[in-house]
Amino acid sequence: MILIEFILCAYFSTILILSIFVASRNIIKSPILEGKLLLMAAIFTLFAILMATISMSLSSISTVSKSSLTFTRIGWLFVGPFYILITLAFLLPNFKTSYWHIFQLIIIVSTNIILSSHLFYNVKLILLHNGVIRVVFTLIDTILFTISTLLLLWYLIRRFQEVIRIQKNHKEFISMKAMISIILFAITTLLVITMTFRFDGIQNPLETNLPGYSFFIPFSFVFLIAGYHFYKDTSYPFVIPVKIYGVIFADHESGLTLLTKDYHSDIDSINLLGNLMTALNLSLQDTIKSNKKIEDIIFGDKVIHITSGKYISCIVIVSKNSLITKSITQYLCTKFESLFWETLKNLKTKPTDTRKFNQFEREFVNIKKYLI
Repeated sequence: MILIEFILCAYFSTILILSIFVASRNIIKSPILEGKLLLMAAIFTLFAILMATISMSLSSISTVSKSSLTFTRIGWLFVGPFYILITLAFLLPNFKTSYWHIFQLIIIVSTNIILSSHLFYNVKLILLHNGVIRVVFTLIDTILFTISTLLLLWYLIRRFQEVIRIQKNHKEFISMKAMISIILFAITTLLVITMTFRFDGIQNPLETNLPGYSFFIPFSFVFLIAGYHFYKDTSYPFVIPVKIYGVIFADHESGLTLLTKDYHSDIDSINLLGNLMTALNLSLQDTIKSNKKIEDIIFGDKVIHITSGKYISCIVIVSKNSLITKSITQYLCTKFESLFWETLKNLKTKPTDTRKFNQFEREFVNIKKYLI
């Protein structure tokens, strides 16, 4: 049975690596931070499973070695960071710098740090018949695990409900994902509970006859489906109810507008920005030329994000201030300079046709998926 558990751990590690590889290309190129948090969470899971695989290889059918216990404990150290990252991924789209949100952040981080530390120092392994290994949790571990899981589910459900409200035109698509996710989650939860918890006086045939890591099988399907969806579209879980009005790229030296993008045909972003700047008694040209470190301006129901790069300023006009809109502004500025750095560098001595910047259109389409 030790061999079977070892094979299950190795199998799940392979599936996880495959899922990360498939999804990573889109996640790394994503204009927001939240997708990268999920990628990092998957990597922490991979490390935990690798530790479990090594632990299985060091045990025999009749003994659990000290080395095996050591690697198991190291594996549990990765549980806290996994919970923190995956919970933050669903919290951050609506995160505000308020006392309430900061308090939630502290609870999430502190709970999971304590959980990882306590598991590392107190987790035990017991050997059942035929070499089946069980992890013994203390009462504190169970309480912390429950709190961490409930926090994750709470933010996941809230995020899912908001996405449904935002993407009203994709109800059928969302329902299909929801149905698959709920079925897989239910199967995984049921199998984990059946094989992990022991009830006094009640015979549990699964708990005594199946390998301890059999729940990796349904988990593997969860990761495969998640990896596939992130490969197809990383924006789905992170869309937020923020309206984007326009994007402007302007040169530092001359103040020349290099490229504009209007997302609502009835509102011209240049005129909108000019009116807002005038109302605030600021000069757009002077602001850009001076390369001032102005990050955002809140005016009425509009927010102007301004990010300055080496050669240009990127100005994004949105309806609400959020971490995602700031992340998108920084991404656009960095991406624009990386694609056109040679042209921007020589713009002062060699004027260029600004129409060449129109190839940046695909990036505008990309960020629109995250905003309404």
